[in-house]
Order: sequence, then structure tokens, then C-alpha cells
Amino acid sequence: MKTCILPSLFLLCCLFGATDSAAAQAASSATKQLPTYIGELRGFVGDGLGQFRSVPADEVDLNEPMVIGNTFLNEDWEKANLYLTFNRKLENQHMKYDIEQNQFLLRNDSASAEGPENFDAISGVSVLAFEIDDPLAGKKIYLNSVNAGFTDGRTPYPGFLEVLVEGPVNLYRQVETSVLRANYNVALNAGVKKDRIVKKEAFFVRRAAEKELYEISNNKKDNFQFFDKQQQVEKFVKENNIKFKQQEDLVKLVSYYNAL
Repeated sequence: MKTCILPSLFLLCCLFGATDSAAAQAASSATKQLPTYIGELRGFVGDGLGQFRSVPADEVDLNEPMVIGNTFLNEDWEKANLYLTFNRKLENQHMKYDIEQNQFLLRNDSASAEGPENFDAISGVSVLAFEIDDPLAGKKIYLNSVNAGFTDGRTPYPGFLEVLVEGPVNLYRQVETSVLRANYNVALNAGVKKDRIVKKEAFFVRRAAEKELYEISNNKKDNFQFFDKQQQVEKFVKENNIKFKQQEDLVKLVSYYNAL
């Protein structure tokens, strides 16, 4: 009996032909879409890609951050001791404190690279206090204001306070962050093009027997009300030209008062 192979071959050829034709049509369809997509792009000048102007790389903001600045209390890694809840202590940790996120980043010094996987993060809620060994300024101590029970208008006051002076009157410093929004005007070619993170200082005093914090004001009279022995304090301020928003001057004033 003879086997007829010609019809079978014909069917296979038709099948492969149809497949190749479908693939070709799909490729052709995809190819047609590409110019259509590119043609939809528009430059600031003209309607087509040919109207774009070639520029050198230094005219383009390449790899520049959208926001200038950072929210870290200390921009460099600093060695610190952290005193945690449940009587725990972390010693000699290289850390950065993120004010905005209220968290501490701890660096793994044994790691070969500074990738995200080589850091540990601890919430500021778990930290009662920490101290930094500053090679220039010496040891700096920071207290968790909420955990210390400090208040502002009888409301718990958040954040960490640096201890500047201890005694009958305590002096503290706090660093706060805020975002200064971009205000660039294209028509005038003036203003700032990027958002900026701004850090500012606030100073507080507290009587040793109390928990209430009093923020130092630019108004001298408001500050004098906090102190008794006002005549001596006012005389000291006048003779030493004390500025109430400068850390060194405030340290001098509170230290003088505590010695009266």
C-alpha cells in the first residue's frame, strides 16, 4: 500500500506559512507602533524630535537631589552610647540620628560596604538618652524629653534635648528641621530651584524641681521673668552683651545664675 505524503507536506507548509505570516504581522504591527509613540513626544520648541536642542551635560541637573540637605542631627558617623528602655545599653556605636524620622541608624563596622543592609535602625521611642564623644566639644548628652517627663504647657514635649547646663536651672538645646519650598520664578530667572531642609536651634530652661520647659525668647523681658534676682541677671546681661539666641551666651548666663 502506498502512503501519500504530498498532502501532509502541503498542510505542514501551510501551517508554518501561516505562523510565519502571523509573526511577521505582529512584528510589523509593533514596528508601526514605535514611530507613532515617538511622534507623540514634544519638545519645548517645535513639534518633533528634530526640534530638540543639543546641550552639554553640565547644563542638565544630572543626579542632583530634589531636596537639598538632610534631616540628621549629626551629618557624620559619631561614636555614641545609647541608653535604652528595660535597662539596656549599647556602647561605642557609630550612629546617626534622623530627627524627622525619630530613629537612630547604627553602622555595622565589620561590613565592607555602606549599603542599606549594613545598617540597623532603632526607634527613638526606645532610647531614653544618648551621649556622643565629640573630639572637639567633648561629651554631649541628649535626653528623651517625653521619657524624662518634660512638658510644655503641661503637655509632653517631644524630641531629644541636648544638656548644656545642669544645676538649679537647667539649659537645653534642641535642633528642629523644616522644609523651605522652592520659589524659582522662570520669567524672572530668580529664586531657589530646589526644596531645602533647614535646621534651626531652640533653647529651653527648666527649674530643677519642675518638669515644665520654658523656651528662650528673643524678647529680653520675657526671659527675665523666668529668673528671680532679676536685677543681677539684667546687669549681667547688659555688661556682657548677652544674646539670647546664642548658645555660648546662654551657657554663660545660666552658669552665672546658678552660682548666685
